[in-house]
Amino acid sequence: MNYFPDPENLNVDFKNLKFWVENPRITSWSIPEQSNLDENQIVLTHADVLGYLTNGPGKLKFEINDLAKRIKRDGLLDPLIVNKSGNDYLVFEGNRRLAALNLVYLDYINNNDGQVPDRFNKIRCNVYRDLSEDEMFRFVNEWHIEGKLKWTPYCIAYSYKQRYEKGKTLDEISGGVHQKKPFIKQYIDAISKMHRYSRHGKETEFSYFLELVKFEKKTNNLEICKAKKPEFEWENFERKYVHTAINDKKSQAADLRNVFNSAVERQRGQTLIINFSETGDYAKLKSYHDSSKLNSSAEKLSKLYNDLSNSKRDIKKSLQNREDKVDYYIKQLFKVINPLNNERLKLEEEKNKKKKNG
Repeated sequence: MNYFPDPENLNVDFKNLKFWVENPRITSWSIPEQSNLDENQIVLTHADVLGYLTNGPGKLKFEINDLAKRIKRDGLLDPLIVNKSGNDYLVFEGNRRLAALNLVYLDYINNNDGQVPDRFNKIRCNVYRDLSEDEMFRFVNEWHIEGKLKWTPYCIAYSYKQRYEKGKTLDEISGGVHQKKPFIKQYIDAISKMHRYSRHGKETEFSYFLELVKFEKKTNNLEICKAKKPEFEWENFERKYVHTAINDKKSQAADLRNVFNSAVERQRGQTLIINFSETGDYAKLKSYHDSSKLNSSAEKLSKLYNDLSNSKRDIKKSLQNREDKVDYYIKQLFKVINPLNNERLKLEEEKNKKKKNG
């Protein structure tokens, strides 16, 4: 379908609400950070996600306790977004709220003689019916990729990868999220590299892998270094890059990008990249980059000084030319004024003579 119909506003029995475990954000959170399994072989259940968000790392990371306290005090201010398919009510927007509601519900069961207020037995929901998986993906993408409640780049990349590995083409993914295909492909490649290095869920590291993908494409797997030394292997360079990115916490992704991009453009820098791929010595590369940057800055300052000096000379020359022109025009003006002035004086003298004789 090309549009979403208006949902039904219903109060749904709390016990019937389930997580939509295919939600990209859920799967990117919940799959183990270090796993020997391909994530496509891991089948999540409602219980897995609930455990992660209410009794696992997600409870602290996503502040579920604080949200539960607010919901218990104020009620559920925003309804959950639900897809009713058969007897299932799948919550595909409102994961944190559903987890927090579970804590509120359990709190009443354990501390209120098992009595749960009606507002937490029946939950306000906007209910769609029989949406396809593609339609649910499109909905959450509109909210979290194009909309105001944006996911992190890692979660966005996970969404693209998830769709791609379910057989969707780049054209189909692009049409659903209004992004260009090269952009989507870079994100998929970056998160795929992350997972190959067992960096599942390490959201803050995504930018390192994205810069690596861009550098790999820009340099054609550092073909220039292989031409310089046939034994050079991109895979060795990549492993050293990832190790540096993960362990050198002082370097931001942009720092690594600038260091390697500047080095690959110079003979000496290429030699240092080859050395880095063999030894992992990033310090030499960084030092070379910093010194090149200083030299470049000095060259720019020197050029600026020369440009200003030339401008000063040109301005003085221009002013002198203008002064010379003014002098010339004054002289020309006097050449015209002097005869006229003489003629005026002559006429006045004749006029005075006539008065005397008169």
